[in-house]
Amino acid sequence: MGGHENGEVASQLAATALSKYVEPVIAHGEALDDSVLKAAFTEAYDQMDAATPAGSERSMGTTVTLLALHGAGCTAAHLGDSRIYHIRPQTGEILYRSRDHSLVQQLYEMGEISYADMKTSPKKNVVTKALLPHEQRHVPEIMHTTDVQAGDYFLLCSDGLLEQTDDNELVDLLCDPHTDDAAKRARLVSMTASNGDNHSAY
Repeated sequence: MGGHENGEVASQLAATALSKYVEPVIAHGEALDDSVLKAAFTEAYDQMDAATPAGSERSMGTTVTLLALHGAGCTAAHLGDSRIYHIRPQTGEILYRSRDHSLVQQLYEMGEISYADMKTSPKKNVVTKALLPHEQRHVPEIMHTTDVQAGDYFLLCSDGLLEQTDDNELVDLLCDPHTDDAAKRARLVSMTASNGDNHSAY
């Protein structure tokens, strides 16, 4: 997270803590239920608190995007403004897009700014939920679906990826039947090469 130190430490702590709960369930072919995910996030908060002295300024923090494919379909969970997409090329539609936990998202939903204004607002980097030590323990937003088909794409990305792209461009790229996955990845890298924010996607 921008403005916080040791982001790489925070993200590693979160990934390790969440995996401790999620991976055994997936390994047994079981579906993830909300109780497992909430326990996993509690562990992540505990690990974050333990690694950070109370009162530390600019303490570490991280957004979270979690995606688990399992025998019953798919489960996604998130905190912050990193995003999860479920896109179906056969129909060219977004089946799921996580809702950003950000100030501009709230302002947009209240009708105070337009959708286009969200990208240029000076408040665009204000995150309203994240995994932070010694602060409010936010409950993640969780999505379960059984509607997963061969050929579907799941895209997990940090907010920087979206500075110069939008949903329509992502759909057009990922749903192009004449472009293979390697070329789609290369195109996505090219489209976002001049972004002002560092970013990643999977």
